[in-house]
Amino acid sequence: MSIDFKQHRAFVKGEEKYLTRIEWLLLGELARNAGRLMPHEELLTRVWGPEYRNDIQTLRTWISRLRGKLESNSSGTDFIRTIPKVGYIMDRLEAVTSE
Repeated sequence: MSIDFKQHRAFVKGEEKYLTRIEWLLLGELARNAGRLMPHEELLTRVWGPEYRNDIQTLRTWISRLRGKLESNSSGTDFIRTIPKVGYIMDRLEAVTSE
């Protein structure tokens, strides 16, 4: 995966992935904090605002949509890992770039 933060573009295996505003915000938070666990409350607050900090179902729904665009089960590419009852982490530090 490569991410161009300046142009708001994401590519997986050279193919551009078109993301909604929310998907882009989530990807940006996870990528900028790659290798660090992002608790549910922190992601919700950063993307939607503090009034959404307990709306975990909204976060799960949008993470699922983002994964659907970025990850393919057949290729074994999992960029976003779930830590049950805690949050999410993007493990692939080497896969994230800022151009």
